[in-house]
Amino acid sequence: MKISFEKLTRLLADLYDQGLDVFTVKERVARLLRTSVGCDIVTFAGWNSKTKRLTVDFDTVFEGASDGVEGFGRHFREHPCFNFDPTFNCGRAFIRGDFLARRCFVEMPVFREGFQKAGLSDHAAVYVGRAGDEEIFIGLERQTGEFRIAQREQLQILQPHFRNAFWLARQVSDWRSLLQKRGVLELAGLTPRQEDVLRWFAMGKTLDETASILGLSVPTVKEHTIRLYERLGVETRASALARAEQLAREFASVWIGFDNQISVRVGG
Repeated sequence: MKISFEKLTRLLADLYDQGLDVFTVKERVARLLRTSVGCDIVTFAGWNSKTKRLTVDFDTVFEGASDGVEGFGRHFREHPCFNFDPTFNCGRAFIRGDFLARRCFVEMPVFREGFQKAGLSDHAAVYVGRAGDEEIFIGLERQTGEFRIAQREQLQILQPHFRNAFWLARQVSDWRSLLQKRGVLELAGLTPRQEDVLRWFAMGKTLDETASILGLSVPTVKEHTIRLYERLGVETRASALARAEQLAREFASVWIGFDNQISVRVGG
């Protein structure tokens, strides 16, 4: 069943309402999905094919999540619909049943060691874009029953708005406040200490002040500064801060969410 114009208007008004930023966008998207499409758990997953790292953020805490993510990480390559490929289904939202019969799904290791261990029975996915080297997907999970064609149609209607909401959230957020969330620039290859140095530079602190705050010697902070400049591909503090602003907006919506994140490194 299609979403009526009136219902779609109400849903989008809540999504784009005042206060949208990287700290609220995941909560709003999850609320919209639960009330419109219908699911038990919403996941935000980032797959980095270079580092082979899968990061999953859940909108709620539930038993079996950690074991399920680890099992899924070992077996998600078994079928293209689990591969975090942005070109799969031409990038359009899909439900598991579009490509994989349930009788086959429940016999696969990705189900038995992933979904089943997490207490999940079915899956749908929405591609929302790329952040750095990570492909970002929204997953809808059911603990009982299956997703239907009507729900997939609703997801495809909403998909462009999810992409736009994540983009808009990054643009309107204060980038200096984004850097206060440790790990935001890990995707850019910075070490935690390099992040610390850059964070205090962004707050207007001098080299000596940063060293004092971090309890480090000035030469050590200088060394961290040289390394982070190399990593960011810049030569001056002003250029580093400009690059940090760009990266903070790009990566923040991947990292900032419900604090229910699980990250696993996938072999092979």
